[in-house]
Amino acid sequence: MNCREAREAMLVAEAMELNGAGSSELAGHVATCDTCRALGRSLSADLDALDAAVRNRSRRTAKIIVATLPIAAALVAGATLVHRASPPRAQSVGTTVSPRTVSVQVAPGHQAAVFATKDTNVTVVWISTEGGI
Repeated sequence: MNCREAREAMLVAEAMELNGAGSSELAGHVATCDTCRALGRSLSADLDALDAAVRNRSRRTAKIIVATLPIAAALVAGATLVHRASPPRAQSVGTTVSPRTVSVQVAPGHQAAVFATKDTNVTVVWISTEGGI
């Protein structure tokens, strides 16, 4: 393999081959050619930096999504409860209203708090991760 072929092969090579490791023809050439070894190491370092940037961005995106989930869940639960609520019935003075029942299932590692409000058609459900974000 010559340097021109090696540079073309570097476009689709695995990181270990760029560093001269492995048994491929490219790895063998990179291990013996100073110019291609320097290029391979440079490409490998750039790939490592790109990988780290992508991982950090993915973590930030995941944290934003996780941070907004409790708010979204509360809004959906509130809208669902309001939508499903039956119209109020006429009641005579002295009768009692049966308490509302709310059932909430949360994923492991999450917790929920349910708050009744003065409005019998509105219940607030707050879902959060244990220990915060």
